[in-house]
Amino acid sequence: MMMASFRYILFASILLMGLRAQAQLFRKGGDADALYEQAVQETKNRNYQKAIELSKQALAKRPDFTDQQLLLGRLYMLTGDNKQARQQVSAVILKAPRYRDAYLYAINIEMSEKRYEEAVCFVDEALYEFPNDKELMLKKLSIMDASGNYYRGDAFAPQLLDRYPQDTTVQKAYIGHHLLAAEQAQRTGNTVMAKEHFEKVLAVEPANEEAKVAIMNMYMRNQNYVTALEQINAELAKNPSSYELLMKKLGLQEQLHQYPDALGTLKEILKHYPNDTKARRLETELRMDAATYYTDTDPYLLYQGVLEKQPGNREALDKLIGLSMSRGAYREALSWINRGLKTNPNDQRLLGLKIDVLEADRKFTEAASLAGRLRQLNPGSADLRNRYTYLKVQSGRDYLAQQQYDLAVAELENARQASPNDTTVLDMLANTYISRRDYNRALTALDNALSYYPANTRFLVKKSSVLAEMGRYDESAEIVETLLSANPGDERYSATFVELRLTAGRLLLQSEEYDLAKQQFAQVLAQSPDNIDALNYMINLESATKQPDSALAYANQGLSYYPDNKDLLLKKAAALTELKRYAEANDINAQLLQRYPFTLRYKTAYSDGLLQQGQDYQRNNQPDSALAAFRKVLQLNKRDSPLCYTASTFTAAADRTTAHWRWRNRG
Repeated sequence: MMMASFRYILFASILLMGLRAQAQLFRKGGDADALYEQAVQETKNRNYQKAIELSKQALAKRPDFTDQQLLLGRLYMLTGDNKQARQQVSAVILKAPRYRDAYLYAINIEMSEKRYEEAVCFVDEALYEFPNDKELMLKKLSIMDASGNYYRGDAFAPQLLDRYPQDTTVQKAYIGHHLLAAEQAQRTGNTVMAKEHFEKVLAVEPANEEAKVAIMNMYMRNQNYVTALEQINAELAKNPSSYELLMKKLGLQEQLHQYPDALGTLKEILKHYPNDTKARRLETELRMDAATYYTDTDPYLLYQGVLEKQPGNREALDKLIGLSMSRGAYREALSWINRGLKTNPNDQRLLGLKIDVLEADRKFTEAASLAGRLRQLNPGSADLRNRYTYLKVQSGRDYLAQQQYDLAVAELENARQASPNDTTVLDMLANTYISRRDYNRALTALDNALSYYPANTRFLVKKSSVLAEMGRYDESAEIVETLLSANPGDERYSATFVELRLTAGRLLLQSEEYDLAKQQFAQVLAQSPDNIDALNYMINLESATKQPDSALAYANQGLSYYPDNKDLLLKKAAALTELKRYAEANDINAQLLQRYPFTLRYKTAYSDGLLQQGQDYQRNNQPDSALAAFRKVLQLNKRDSPLCYTASTFTAAADRTTAHWRWRNRG
């Protein structure tokens, strides 16, 4: 006879979810700690091979000893084995994503081999765990500079300075970045950007000698004498009798044909240095130059007059553009550039100058469009491709900041077409689609990224998350399983895999796809044999589908990890009852009732088991045993309860059977 409460336990509990208990049965700690201390001492003594052996022994005793594993990674770094070092440090990050030092080691490993993209990946992961960490932000800027990726650094350096405006270390890093970027711009002939970088240095550190000298030389080369003179005057305000500064001022005034002012400066020099022969000689030369100059006029006006008479005169146009830019009149320079492009729309020099001016004015969309035109004229230029990609990314960022997502995506897609394997572009595209919950396009973007970087952890994790958001838990779990196989023992991937398979199994249960649900829970147990949720689901499913042997096996598996779990014990008793192993089942139920004497379900389960055991004794002509079982039921239950009534009926029948049996065997 199957009782109502038993049926409830057997079927309704399929959808119940228990809290996962975590326990460690054994922990071998003491020996591992001692080995770790020895390894630290050997490392201090530079006995690296000995320290490595000690570290391996410690990890064999305690595989989850992250401090020890990080020390082993450091030892491999010290011995020049970056491959082993990378494996150990990556394992630490996966086990303990909040272990900050591990990220620093990982970054240093990749930097030592000039694997800058991988270094950026690690620093980005670290900043995700430790937002606004000063040291990590400084690391990121140094990676960008080391890789020559000054465009990215230009966007990141101000964020760092804004976050720590008074920090001298941050100020030095900011200054160092802009000095490097300025040198690069000078090497490529981009004087506009070089000047902008030097000016940013001086804005933070006005006394920076390198920037002052460099920008002064630029002003002189570009004939931007007005600005150079302003800088000299600012320096003279601090040191008014400096011979060097006064001489430079005199030279600039002469170049600007400010002869009355130049004669005043010369008088000041002679006041401080009356015996200087050079100054005495310059007085005559200066007056001669002044007399010659005033017979002519301003060269800017001369070239402008030439261009008015001969609109196609390229030399005059170039001079006017150069004079405008040297004076810092960029809008004026842009108007001359546009004038030249009207007659020569594909002039590459003019287009390049216009891009410089637009970029300096942060008009990235226009600058990118022009860079695209230059690329068409020079399809094989890697520098133009990189610059076009950078400008498109910057334009996309501007559109994202304005929440114009369609325009941002269009710019990023253009950047991707130009540089299909650029990780920044691929990552931004995926993030943009994810933020808009456009998971289908996000998935396409991530698949595209993975076609270039199939082992990139960041892209794989994002794809898994997107699939999970789409309800495609099985596919999501397969990705995590791949990551887990590449990083065995990683708790983060293991937990994600288990949760995805459990979710998929629950959904299949709701759809009454019991066989498919079993497959999901079985995979959970293959990865995590002590998972209490999967064990309960499997026991319930096997019981519901009349497979008591399997239900018993899973119950025993669960009890090997959780020997005192009352739910697992109750389910084991139910499976034993179904297998007609009543004595074993009732032993378990009796123990449960003894531990929890006021819990009705244990009392009911024990009573049901005794009734079924008694009936089994009756069927096997064991009336005394049946009578004993029924009397236990009567002792457990009130006289007006249904179980008591049933037991009374069986007891009466057993009494009659016993009496009849004794009469027949009276001897």
